Amino acid sequence: MYEIHSVAGPNAKPNCEGLKDKEIWTHGYRDYRDRNGRSWGYSVTILENGDKIYSEYSGVTETTVAPDGSTKTAIETVANWTGGTGRYQTVRGIARNHNLWDWAKGESKPTSVHGSGDGEYWFEK
Repeated sequence: MYEIHSVAGPNAKPNCEGLKDKEIWTHGYRDYRDRNGRSWGYSVTILENGDKIYSEYSGVTETTVAPDGSTKTAIETVANWTGGTGRYQTVRGIARNHNLWDWAKGESKPTSVHGSGDGEYWFEK
């Protein structure tokens, strides 16, 4: 089990309504062996105006080891937006995220992180 609290930086991009993420709380589970396996859980995104967006996600993590002992970890996740508060009460959507982490041999922190994502959302009536 894990909890991650992320705070958006000054370069956060606004969404289609012109609001930026302020912070994200993630609570999840991992079933890993040697940084390989699945993860799943729930997130709450808090926007700068205080509205919240709720989502549930699942994903797969795969780690490979190079001959020099360095490793690469690929993380693929899909999140489904399930609702929220304020303007986002009826929001629905999907987000796909792709991350690649490079680790030097014996290091506990990654030497580089690359990420990308895409998705779409809408408001139900």
